[in-house]
Amino acid sequence: MGEWLIYGKHTKSWQDKTNRWRDPDARFAALDGKGRRVSRLDQAMSYATKQDALEVISRPETQAKVDRGEVCFEIRRARG
Repeated sequence: MGEWLIYGKHTKSWQDKTNRWRDPDARFAALDGKGRRVSRLDQAMSYATKQDALEVISRPETQAKVDRGEVCFEIRRARG
């Protein structure tokens, strides 16, 4: 496992694949390589450096969601 993980949560209501509206997430959860929230850390995507993780968050399509206030991200050091 790498040194750093990206955690994220929805800050506004969102529509899932079945077109049902979901409430904003109460807690941050680790993200996998596709940006989906996972409950087990062994499924999360890890990054060697904090800069690598920051580059993923800095992509234009991701930043557009952050700018609209739809999602929020944190970069945290992996434990263990």
